[in-house]
Amino acid sequence: ITCEKALGSKILGYAGTPDITASTSLRKIVMDLKTTQLYEFDGKPKFKTPYDTWMLQLGAYSLALGGGYEIWQIVADRTSGECRFIQYEDGQKWENAWCNLLELWFTIKGYDPRRM
Repeated sequence: ITCEKALGSKILGYAGTPDITASTSLRKIVMDLKTTQLYEFDGKPKFKTPYDTWMLQLGAYSLALGGGYEIWQIVADRTSGECRFIQYEDGQKWENAWCNLLELWFTIKGYDPRRM
């Protein structure tokens, strides 16, 4: 288990710092922690679903780690500390989505650190 370990390279064209990575002979997992308000002040649920950007971030981390990681979101309530653990079933989809988004960004900005 590794916490807050920076990763990335010029070859990838990006860097990041996943909150938690874990690897065994059976499983490879990358996790990201987000804090939010899970409930309104009257107790009604406020948090409904994770943002797409959270899944893209985890896809980027998985790729930077070599690909094929299970991707998990930990969503913690700022007030109570209650945590929800959410696994995204199709990690490959989010790895691919990240690659496409990255290529789009490089094209729009006219800047690609992989080619410098």
